[in-house]
Amino acid sequence: MAKSLDTAEKHTPAPKADEKTGTEVEHLIAQAKLEWESTADSLPQMVFLLDEQANVIRANRTVERWGVGRVADIKGRCLHELMHPSCNKPSCYLLSFLERSTNELKFKQFAECEAEDSVLKRHLQIQLRTSQSRDGRKAGVTGPIVAVVHDITDIKHTEEVLKKFNEELEQRVESRTSELVRANTMLKWEMEERKRAESVLRESEKKLRVLSAELLATEEKERKRIASELHDGIGQTLSAVKFNVENAVRI
Repeated sequence: MAKSLDTAEKHTPAPKADEKTGTEVEHLIAQAKLEWESTADSLPQMVFLLDEQANVIRANRTVERWGVGRVADIKGRCLHELMHPSCNKPSCYLLSFLERSTNELKFKQFAECEAEDSVLKRHLQIQLRTSQSRDGRKAGVTGPIVAVVHDITDIKHTEEVLKKFNEELEQRVESRTSELVRANTMLKWEMEERKRAESVLRESEKKLRVLSAELLATEEKERKRIASELHDGIGQTLSAVKFNVENAVRI
């Protein structure tokens, strides 16, 4: 019997140095959980874990920074009731989205909406996501829903500024284009007017050359006439003078 005990003791493996006890494992799990919670709490987005009726199972501490509620008090409350207290509007975008998406998530894994939230005074992007089965097929709503609420107010403001800038730029381009079109039209008109003026000038120059030629011809004709008249008149006068002189000599 003693020999058997000695043999058993010899074959019993000694605990390894890297093996951890149950307490140590629990401590590591708790530490990892705390690190994940701290990471989730540091996010700027509100993150919720919801059941299939959109009731809150847990949330990060961003809900407190947004003034939505205390983490310790929101468990079991409907997300719509939490974000929109005292809201009883059937047309509420959040209520409609949650009702529609919780049904749609039975057949797909993702739902999303964007809206200007008049209660929280923010422009929100809300995303709902379900888990996926290991083989990659859509599993539908078989577990909790992760809801992430983004504040995209700054993004929307930037988009509006860019949109306004683009509209102003388009207006300036259109205005400048109109000015260029008017200037081009005026330039074409001026060019046409210049062409017409040049045509009139060329016609006037042509007429002037014709008139000048006619004037020169008339002047030349008149000179010839005057020369002929002078020649004839002087000839007659000289003949009379000669006749008178000859008569005087005879006397």
